[in-house]
Amino acid sequence: MTEWIFQAGFNWKVIEAKWESFETAFDGFYVGRCAFMVEEKFDALIGNKKIVRNGAKISTVRENAAFLMQLREQGGAGHVFGSWPSHDYSSLIGLLKTDGARLGGATAGLWAEMGLYSQ
Repeated sequence: MTEWIFQAGFNWKVIEAKWESFETAFDGFYVGRCAFMVEEKFDALIGNKKIVRNGAKISTVRENAAFLMQLREQGGAGHVFGSWPSHDYSSLIGLLKTDGARLGGATAGLWAEMGLYSQ
């Protein structure tokens, strides 16, 4: 999810080449650490030349980690997305758009193309 967000508007090869550094910088994308990222960590990421230093996209990591933690209360992302009624795709896109960060529109379409959600 985060990789697609960072690829939007960038050459995907740049993100792909730096992806190992992204994983290190974001502590393996451990949801709890990302959701509760302190400002000092955020500021360090903004200055990290090994990743793409786009503040808006970096903040989506924290916001989407918090979103995933909210989904845990409903059985987890796999349960919520996997049990979503296929006839109600537009509501799923709405949820991603309103509760997630940069997850509506083209990013949600990528989820469908990759088989993460099937109509």
